[in-house]
Amino acid sequence: MTYRGRIQNGTLVLDDRPDLPDGTEVQVDIRPTNGVRRGSSAALLGLAGTLSDAEAEAIDHGARECRRIDRTLWDRSRTEHVR
Repeated sequence: MTYRGRIQNGTLVLDDRPDLPDGTEVQVDIRPTNGVRRGSSAALLGLAGTLSDAEAEAIDHGARECRRIDRTLWDRSRTEHVR
């Protein structure tokens, strides 16, 4: 299991709660992450070049579909009768 966290006032604070009962002994291997946080812009840039062309195209297509505007929602002639 790998958990991420940070040192805060000398105490290790984990981002997610481990699924272990209280009192369980664990071994902690502390390695700095060089400040790159999961989901950050820097982490995303680290993925550059790791997608296949098909994967990149699928993501681009999905993003464009999400941003597409449904013009019928803004057509006043269709909404005036609702009042």
